[in-house]
Amino acid sequence: MSRTNCSILSCVKNGRRHLLALACAVPVLAACGYQLGSGSGGAPTAGYKEVALQGLNRHDPLRDGLKRHLREQGVRVVSPQAAAVRIVITKSRVKERLAVVGDYAKTREKLLILTVEFDLIDRRGKHILRNRTLRAEDAYLYDSIDPTRNTSERNRLLGFLYRRLAEQLAARLGAAYKGVKDA
Repeated sequence: MSRTNCSILSCVKNGRRHLLALACAVPVLAACGYQLGSGSGGAPTAGYKEVALQGLNRHDPLRDGLKRHLREQGVRVVSPQAAAVRIVITKSRVKERLAVVGDYAKTREKLLILTVEFDLIDRRGKHILRNRTLRAEDAYLYDSIDPTRNTSERNRLLGFLYRRLAEQLAARLGAAYKGVKDA
């Protein structure tokens, strides 16, 4: 039975440089965040190539996050007349409620809940998805002594929740595209 020597020097000596290079390159690329096939050269992950956003004002953080997320996936955000599908936000709510009260009621944990109701309508005006709801929530510490810190913590968490909702909405868009395409 022959024993295979797998040291780095033996790979170089035996002409297995390409294996050594590959073995070194994979962890380096993975550490940099590279994912095989994640480029926007193929079909967009969200499915549709052109999407319109309706029901949100121009400076709404959800609209900004959704536009950014769709563009990263290779989807163009266009006017409703040019879009293959329209995402119509019918209701967007931010709710805050007390989750836990700490010692002496100085520190509290508050739950921040973001809810979005939307419709997905195709070019002909047919509803692909009707009255769907997405929800994202997370908790943050509320300190009654430092209101400035509370505001910055709340705003940071809101930004995170808006990004999470944008990802969920893009995923629903992709699932709806796949369902329409398969039907």
